[in-house]
Amino acid sequence: MILFSTVSLGLIINSMAGFILAWGSLPGRALILSLIIALYVIPQESIIMPLLIIVSRAGLSDTFTAQILPFVASPLYTFLFYQFFAQLPKELYEAASIDGASIFRTWWSIFMPLSLPALATVSILMGIEAWNQYLWPILITQTDYARPISVAIATFFGQDSIFWDRAMAASVLMMIPILVFYLAFQRWFISSFVGSAVKG
Repeated sequence: MILFSTVSLGLIINSMAGFILAWGSLPGRALILSLIIALYVIPQESIIMPLLIIVSRAGLSDTFTAQILPFVASPLYTFLFYQFFAQLPKELYEAASIDGASIFRTWWSIFMPLSLPALATVSILMGIEAWNQYLWPILITQTDYARPISVAIATFFGQDSIFWDRAMAASVLMMIPILVFYLAFQRWFISSFVGSAVKG
C-alpha cells in the first residue's frame, strides 16, 4: 500500500509540477526551477526532526499516511519531468491551445501518453526509494502494523541473538516486489536512458 500510493501520487504531483514549469505561464519560472534544484541538495536527514514534529502535531503518527505524504513531491522527480516535457515539440502544446484544450487536458491527454519512458524511470526510482525507507518509518511508527518490512528485518538483529535465517528469508521476500516492479517497467526505463544517450 505504501509503495503503490507513494508512486501513484508521486507520478501525478511531480509530472504536473514538471509540466507547469516546462509549458505553463508561470511568473518567475527560472527562479522556481533554481529553488527546486537547490532543494535537492538538502539532505533528508537535516529535515527529519522538523518533519517529525509537523506530522506528530497533525495526528498522523503511526499511520501509513505519514509514510506516504512526505515523499510524494520530490525536487528530483519534478526536475526529471520538467526536462522530459521541455524536450517535446512546442507544436504539440500550440496545437492543443488552438483546439481550446485546457492546460490540464493538454497535460493529461497529450503529454502524459508520450511520457512513458519518464513515467517508468520515476516509478522505478521512487519505488526503490519508498521501499527501502528505514530511518523515517522507525521514527514515525510505534506498532508493528504500521511498520514496513525494512524495519521488521532489523528486529531480527538483537543484542543477545541474531536470527540470520529469518533475516535472510525476509530480505529475499523484500526483494521480490521491487524486482517485479522493475521488470514491469524495464522496457520504458531502458528506452529512456537510450533516448537520453542519443540526444546527448
